[in-house]
Amino acid sequence: GPLARWISAACATPPPRLIIKLIGPCVPPHAARRPPLPLLPPGGALVAVAVCVPCTYHDYLTAANAASAVGRRADRPCLAVAFNAGMWGYDSWVPTVRAMAQSRVPMTLIVTAYTEEEGEDDGDVLEDVAAGESAAGTGGGERLWGPEKNPFASRVDREASTAPE
Repeated sequence: GPLARWISAACATPPPRLIIKLIGPCVPPHAARRPPLPLLPPGGALVAVAVCVPCTYHDYLTAANAASAVGRRADRPCLAVAFNAGMWGYDSWVPTVRAMAQSRVPMTLIVTAYTEEEGEDDGDVLEDVAAGESAAGTGGGERLWGPEKNPFASRVDREASTAPE
């Protein structure tokens, strides 16, 4: 779709393939049984597909690390995006952030939020986990960009339970 076309147009040397993996514990198992979904018409320079994986991201990374350890090819993510994840409100995100911080392969994580305040709270969780991994000598991370309001967001106000009163 549009993202794959944008990547192809924006890169000086576009990748030959783009695999978008929708990973999460709420991904329905039947979606994972479907074949990869083509995102672009066939015959182009870029092959782009989407696949569904019903597991936590830290379980996915653990499986990829295990595959690499025995010499099997493992897809390494270049980018992970957590859409409106609410990391501040769910302890279940800590093992995933910890696994990313401990990864030997650098990766970028983008976290979106419904409100700027929620983005700041999510950032605090990320910093706390990264600081803990750094202190333990098992990894870490660095913030490249802090929370900010989306300049392309709708101008229509919407009620949100996390919005300041």
